[in-house]
Amino acid sequence: MPELLRFWFINDVGTEILQIQPDRFVHNWRKVGEEAEYPRYERIRRTFLSEFLRLSRVIKSHLGRELMPNQCEITYVNYFGLEDAPDALEFFRMPEDFPQIRFAVPGPEGHPIGRLIVQAGPAVTRAGARVFQLMLTVRPTLNSRSHRRAQVHGHGKGGYCKPALQP
Repeated sequence: MPELLRFWFINDVGTEILQIQPDRFVHNWRKVGEEAEYPRYERIRRTFLSEFLRLSRVIKSHLGRELMPNQCEITYVNYFGLEDAPDALEFFRMPEDFPQIRFAVPGPEGHPIGRLIVQAGPAVTRAGARVFQLMLTVRPTLNSRSHRRAQVHGHGKGGYCKPALQP
């Protein structure tokens, strides 16, 4: 099986990564140094959408095809001191020994419109500090062409859009 190509484009300060693969389009933010401050979701969303639309135009002009996502997700990652872990677990009603739980997200008519995945557990920062990591991932249901277009809005600290070429 041939190796899949993966391209990373990193901004000048090293905090934002754009990753392009045959089956993924990923935009991540990472904290590099203590002075790095998360730019907030709205700005990350604008950057993601701008870069995704730029890639879509390139695909359309060179291949004559439309780039259409078939799966998207937004992931938020946060770290807590180990002493705060019990409070975070209680908030999500998660047992301390259960690393992941999934919730269906109901729509206005009661049908699921996506999933919320909560993952929690110990982690180690780049500086070597032991922390408690909480990850919230939202995966909307992409069940129609127009709905798929509407859902490609962006990502939090990490996430991806899994595109598919449409003839």
